[in-house]
Amino acid sequence: MNQANWERLAQYLDERAEKDDWCLPAIPSHGFLCASVAGPDQPLWLTQLTEGHAAQLPPWVVESLHVVRQDIQNTLASDEVLVLPFEVDEAEVDSELGDWCIGFMDCLLSNDELWYAKPEDEATIMQLTLPMAVFSGIEEDDPDMQKLRRDGNQMDSMAEAIPELLTDLYLHYHALAE
Repeated sequence: MNQANWERLAQYLDERAEKDDWCLPAIPSHGFLCASVAGPDQPLWLTQLTEGHAAQLPPWVVESLHVVRQDIQNTLASDEVLVLPFEVDEAEVDSELGDWCIGFMDCLLSNDELWYAKPEDEATIMQLTLPMAVFSGIEEDDPDMQKLRRDGNQMDSMAEAIPELLTDLYLHYHALAE
């Protein structure tokens, strides 16, 4: 999707999210879409993303979401590093990266039975998604998460690793299928 089309979609999602609590803003939506591609097959991704309100979206928005998702798919399938739709200026929970990770974790947690379908993969999935969990702010009372969030160098390293971790997740779930 070209930049102008992404900006149009992002503006729509951001404005709609202010009116309707079922609509995620653009950056968390992108995180959700990334998780829906990098993780296990999730045929109900649009229904989950919109909390069942996809019919309330204009057709161009639905098509644009499909295009963004396909772009993510093409990038990860070609073993390229995904470029996030924002600059990682600060490796903090309260940032665009944190918002993106909230969307990512929303997808993962709403489909955790798919993500953790093979118990032997649980440790690998948890390791590959740890930065997303940390930046999303979930488990904010967990002492281990608090320790990670206080370590600026560790936060910077995790932020830098996210695009490559997306590729690793994609390969974990989809390499045998291709």
